[in-house]
Amino acid sequence: FNPFADEFLFAPNQAFDRNKNLVGSIWEDIRSDIMQFHNVVGGPLWDLPSGQLAVAGGWEYRSEDYIVNVDPNSKSGNLAAIQFPVGRQTNGRRYIWSIFGELDIPLLGDKWSWPGARSLQVTISERQDYYSDFGSAAKPKFAILYKPLNDFTVQASYDESFVAPSLPELFSSPLPAETSVVDPLHPSAGALTVLAQTTGNPRLKPENAYMYYVRGIWNPGSSDPDHSWWGWANGFSAYFDWFQIDQHNVVATLTPQEVVDIGNGVLPGNGFIRGPTGLISEVFNQYENLGNTRNDGIDWGFSYTSKEYGWGKIELTYDATYIYSITAKTVQGLLPNGSFFYRVFDETDLANFFGPNLKMLASLFYSKTLFGTDTFRTGLTLHFINSELDFNNTVNGTNPTAVATLDFPGFIHVVGNWTTLDWQISYKFGPPVEITPETPKPGYNKEGKKIIGEKAIAPAPEGHHWSWRNLLANTTITFGINNLFDTRPPLAVDNVLSNFDNGSGSNFFQRYFWFSVDKKF
Repeated sequence: FNPFADEFLFAPNQAFDRNKNLVGSIWEDIRSDIMQFHNVVGGPLWDLPSGQLAVAGGWEYRSEDYIVNVDPNSKSGNLAAIQFPVGRQTNGRRYIWSIFGELDIPLLGDKWSWPGARSLQVTISERQDYYSDFGSAAKPKFAILYKPLNDFTVQASYDESFVAPSLPELFSSPLPAETSVVDPLHPSAGALTVLAQTTGNPRLKPENAYMYYVRGIWNPGSSDPDHSWWGWANGFSAYFDWFQIDQHNVVATLTPQEVVDIGNGVLPGNGFIRGPTGLISEVFNQYENLGNTRNDGIDWGFSYTSKEYGWGKIELTYDATYIYSITAKTVQGLLPNGSFFYRVFDETDLANFFGPNLKMLASLFYSKTLFGTDTFRTGLTLHFINSELDFNNTVNGTNPTAVATLDFPGFIHVVGNWTTLDWQISYKFGPPVEITPETPKPGYNKEGKKIIGEKAIAPAPEGHHWSWRNLLANTTITFGINNLFDTRPPLAVDNVLSNFDNGSGSNFFQRYFWFSVDKKF
């Protein structure tokens, strides 16, 4: 191979030069149109002793189009290297009419307020959708806000949702692509490169979800910092959340490895083909309603912003998310009687599903006002991503068919945690000094009469009147270093493309420097 010569002009590639039977142009045209009309009206109905009774409602119309077209050679698969979907192309359309309403009911508050029952509000919502291809669905939402104390709030809600399959999930044409699988009958052959293709499924059912949420917020001394015993803690805020999300009829695909692991009992529309050597050469799958999932987790954190002292002020924040359980009841095949066969998988803390179960973010910043209007600010930000099991795993021991995919000799690799530290420093030039008619001239009162004595001593105006200061007014100059200690992302041996889990939040950017100028007019 000579990189300095046109290989089309030399054998054996000379046969391709301007040969219309062998060389042609390919193209793909994808069009997605969304048209939406949305109207909302609402406002207070009555003033009650506990607050305002308010109502809101509206309607919505939305149309969706998704149209794909490709050149004749791609459509027929008449290519040495297929780049676009083969066969009949996607052409789908739907219309959706919706009406919705919400009622806010204040049960306690304002004049109806006592210690232990400062506020109690209930919100009731309802949404009705009419689909041109999936019928109708009515989904409610109930929310409650309770304040036993002025500085402590409890919120809770229950939601239901309805999601119709997208047009590509229903009607997409197969797009052949290469992937790797381990043949369960020949695991010693290692990872095999096979042809895989995914198609749409017009028999899909819509997804439904049920969400539960509880939050507690504490802002000590915020309601009356001058008289509250907690006034010394004013500027501090803490929260704690719990949530659970149940999804039914989840639309997804079995991975190529799952298809070959299940074998002959796989769902119709999914399967694989073995070549002349007996090894798997092709895998095909389609979108399915694979089952139900449940995610359980908690969030917590706090923040503190001090007063502006002579030495400056401190800003401290901390936020964390912990997903303690992710389970999936997934279709794995058919029983002899033709009914679905399910397995319940524990997908918590896995690289090939939702990633690490714990993530934290903390920051500490110091700032000080200079020259009356300018602000100097510097601080550190800490990122933490917990460890997880690598891509080849047994789904926490709940998938017995995945043993053949484990790393030799049957081990599961753990992707380590990742901790990075960022630093930044900034300087903000404040706004220009505004001279108002109410500001008397030094040595004169508001009536313009000259005064003498101590009253004639006027305070020095804050800010500056320099011309360059006016140009830099409301300008922030920032310099930062991300990943201060040049920490590499943890190794994921099962990800052969990047050698780390880019879905976890880690990245291949190591230490880098950045600079920004932000000007507000």
